[in-house]
Amino acid sequence: MGGRIGVESTAGEGSLFWFEVALAEAGSEAEPSRFVEAMNQTTAPARILLVEDMEINRDIACAVLRSRGHEVDIAVDGTEAIAAVQNRTYDVVLMDVQMPVMDGLSATRHIRALNSPARDIPIVALTANVLPFQLAELQAAGMTDHVGKPFKQAELLAAIVRNTGRGPDRNAGEPGPAADGGRDFNADVFGNLETVLGKNRVDKLLDKLADVLRTRLVSISPEAIDRDVVQRDAHSLVSSSGMLGFEALSNLCRDIETSCIAGADLMPALQRFERARDAVLHKIAALKSAA
Repeated sequence: MGGRIGVESTAGEGSLFWFEVALAEAGSEAEPSRFVEAMNQTTAPARILLVEDMEINRDIACAVLRSRGHEVDIAVDGTEAIAAVQNRTYDVVLMDVQMPVMDGLSATRHIRALNSPARDIPIVALTANVLPFQLAELQAAGMTDHVGKPFKQAELLAAIVRNTGRGPDRNAGEPGPAADGGRDFNADVFGNLETVLGKNRVDKLLDKLADVLRTRLVSISPEAIDRDVVQRDAHSLVSSSGMLGFEALSNLCRDIETSCIAGADLMPALQRFERARDAVLHKIAALKSAA
């Protein structure tokens, strides 16, 4: 696509990742008022197909959407998504990209090639693939929009309005507090999630994240690194940890994924991951014990 990706590393100082890609020129100014206006529309709820293989991400997205009155069906891979859009009419598809069996890009291309009205359905990428060349791949496959993971509730709901003209029957509210990438744990993100899901459901999500952390990216030696597995595991943790407010871990996992793509040395980041994982497991225990 005419782009390049690279990395420059200095021992003991860190790594600089860089990208070059041809993109359309942005508008002259942002339009936050239009974002808020979309969030405040009061039209009929939408019928949504959510295509997502990660249980934590499914649970959170479903809860957010259903709390606003939207109807949500689930598919766990691209093949199920293709079958679903041919058997039922949806207003929009929320499509993950990296999934087993069939990925979201392939599924989107199949849907666009159907000889039925389903081929014209809006398909919104719901993905942690947010590097410039990855966004270009989404557009080339036929996706109409994207929401980056870990997503903010307001961003997800605004994407539904933007692509369907449909929104909740009550005010969805303005965008929540912006994520602070310098924080280890974002209590605002976590608190908003507890408000929507309730403590019992959030505790179950914390348990699921803890289980994943104990089994992914564990005890990797330089001689035994499988970069494809490391990239896949790091990618999945970008969203599942970030959605629960663990921003430092989410950012570190994104760095590991980017290092895999760029062919950089993984061991320094993996060693940092071990320390970050232990801190998150300790925080999970504290959150669950809180009244």
